[in-house]
Amino acid sequence: MGSLKAKLNIAAKNAPLERQAQLIASKIMQAKIKDNPDWDKDDIKKHKQIEINAARDRVGSQNRKTLAIHITDREWNAIQAGAISDSTLSEILKYTDLTEIQKRATPRQSIGLSSAQMARARTLLNMGRTQAEVADSLGVSVSTLNKELNGG
Repeated sequence: MGSLKAKLNIAAKNAPLERQAQLIASKIMQAKIKDNPDWDKDDIKKHKQIEINAARDRVGSQNRKTLAIHITDREWNAIQAGAISDSTLSEILKYTDLTEIQKRATPRQSIGLSSAQMARARTLLNMGRTQAEVADSLGVSVSTLNKELNGG
């Protein structure tokens, strides 16, 4: 599918710039750590991130979140149908948020409550029952009850 390959192309073109930015930041951090031996892990981590961002700006690299490939429903259907080769798919997955892939690969049906169940839940709560008791009487989890009560 052309759109996925175009997205992959953009992300792959950034890889050499990102490597360059990482090298620049690493060299600067080595000098900073040498000049500041009293820094703890948190200080090093904070300054390293600052230097990486500055180096990215210098070389024109973009961070991984900016370049992440977002797969549309149509593209996902093409992947499921086998329209993308295994090697191209593995390259695409390198630049994709894995939680997005997990959500698409293992969709969950949301269990909602009917309007009658919601009315009963509100009545029971107004009578002083706990959310755990109400959820138990409706046969749902407390988190499902909370989500429905809060408009989720």
